[in-house]
This record gives sequence, C-alpha cells and structure tokens, in this order.
Amino acid sequence: MVNHRIQKHGARYSGFRAADRTVANVSPGVSIICAADDNYALPLAVMLESLLANLDPKTCTDVHIVDAGLTSTSREGIDAIARGRARFHWLRAAHDAGLGAPRWGHVTRVTYERLRLDDYLPADTRHALWLDADLLVLDDVTPFLLLKDHGDGVLSAVRDPFVPRVSSPFGISDWRALGLAREMPYFNAGVMLIDMKKWRKLSIARRSFEYLRRHGRSVHFNEQEALNAVVGSAWTPLDDRWNMSANRFHAPRQAPGGAGGAIVHFSGRVKPWAIPELGAIQDVFFQHLDNTPWRHARPRRTARTRLLSWYLNSRVRHATYWLENQHLKWRHFRGY
Repeated sequence: MVNHRIQKHGARYSGFRAADRTVANVSPGVSIICAADDNYALPLAVMLESLLANLDPKTCTDVHIVDAGLTSTSREGIDAIARGRARFHWLRAAHDAGLGAPRWGHVTRVTYERLRLDDYLPADTRHALWLDADLLVLDDVTPFLLLKDHGDGVLSAVRDPFVPRVSSPFGISDWRALGLAREMPYFNAGVMLIDMKKWRKLSIARRSFEYLRRHGRSVHFNEQEALNAVVGSAWTPLDDRWNMSANRFHAPRQAPGGAGGAIVHFSGRVKPWAIPELGAIQDVFFQHLDNTPWRHARPRRTARTRLLSWYLNSRVRHATYWLENQHLKWRHFRGY
C-alpha cells in the first residue's frame, strides 16, 4: 500500500499562469487527454509532471483530464502541476462509460474512458494524444503535437510487447471469425495519437462498445482488444521508445526496464508507487513524484511488499511467469 496523502503545497506551486508569459502554442487542433479516479491520482500527477518537465519550454499545450472519481484535494494538487506550462481542462466522466462492457480483476470504469474521446473533446480537435495515468515521460512529446509522419491510419501507437499479434495469447480470441490475418500486429492503447476526424467518421467508440458487449467473455484486455478489433490494420506503428514497458517479463522484445524509452509504461500489475525496490526506473519515478504535492510518498515496506519485491527481482520469476499468466486468465473468467 502507498501513502497517497498530499503534502500541503506552498509558494512553489503558486507560479504564473500560461497567459503570463509568451509561449509557442502547438496547433489548436491538438489536445492531450488522460483519465483517472482517486486510486490513480498519484501516478497521474507523476505522469503529468514528467510530461511537462520534458516539454519544450516554449510550448504550452492543452491537457484534458477526465475526472472519474478524484477528490477535490487531488484535483487541487494536480492543478498545481500545470504552473504555467499547460492549460488543464477538467472533464466530468460519462456516467455510462463502459455500460455493458466487461469488468474483471483490477479493471474499473476508468479503463473505458479512452473510448469516449468524441464526447469529451471539442468538435474542432483534429488530433488527440491519449496518455495512460501509469506512464513516466522522459522526453519531449512535441514531435507528437506537431503531427509529423503519422501516416493515414485512424491512430498511431506502439506494437504491444506482450501481445505482438492479434493471434497471440491474450490477443483477439475470435480473430479468425473477424477475418483478421494471423500475423496482424496488435497495438498497446496506453499511448495513442488519434485522428479525431477519422475516429468519429468510423464510429470507433460505438463499434468498440458493441464489440465488447458481443464478445464479452472472450475479451482479455478490454477496451484495448476492442480498439484492435475495430481499427484492424488502420493504424501506424510508432517506435518502441514511445511506449516502453517497465516490466521486463511483460515485454521480452523491448529493452529491459524501459531503458532508452521516451515514455515508460508501468504496464501489468507491477506499479512503482505500490512496491518498493524495483530498480533505477523507480528512482526516476520518485524524482518526479517529489516535484508534486505528493512528494515523499513511498510504498510501505511490509513483509508482503518486501517478499513481492524480492520475487519480482529474482530468477525464480523466470520459471513461474507462465503461472502468473494462467492466473490472469483465471481471474478473467472468474470475475467476468
């Protein structure tokens, strides 16, 4: 468990507004969007702080944050992170988000918010950069915001390191019935640059929810699988560095621990704010954490978390990782 208590923030967070300085705005048709409930307030704060810390200092952009159950204290703390580097726009989560879609294990309503982008973003938004809350940004994302070389697909994303093909385990169970090619690449939905005009024209949200309702029990990774099934091959691959998994077991084809990544994704169940002693990338996470109102919060060192930390860093996990995946399947079918 983590102490998510917010430290009171003082003058260091009372900085000037974006309007108080001259900035080079990116295209007004580009927006960054993310979502979280209060369980993910701390990692969301770190993601946003690391995003803005690495953003071109001449750039001020719009960040749309879907409030899926944040407390007023958490919102105040997250607002403080903008401090002249971005404009934060708060959005109320759709009450029916994920209605009729499967939820199991750790899955909550929040995971389906990325399917509701056309409900949340202004109608003139040309492109949206979706960022999960459990990311650590280590490089400037301005190349995304300037929209260079992103092809003609509905979206641009990184091929999933854990599920590289639609026919892979935890991919799309019904890929044959859907007429998808066995070797069709499968993308990770944690970082997506989306062409909103095509997203709306092709009714991606409606078709994704229909897919989830129709295929329910066979779905593994929820809205991510739905997006892959609906988008098919109409997406443009990005370099792995824009979505590197911190989980070396989860991403065997990527560099260990997200090394060299521009965006590191704490995918899977291993989260740096919950488990101590996860290595160098966790130290970077804490450096950014200490620049937020949650500064100095650390995972509690209990017998359970120490044992889990030992296991995650041990050779034993090489032999037992397949059991974790079987357990994941069991939780799915038990919790659906």
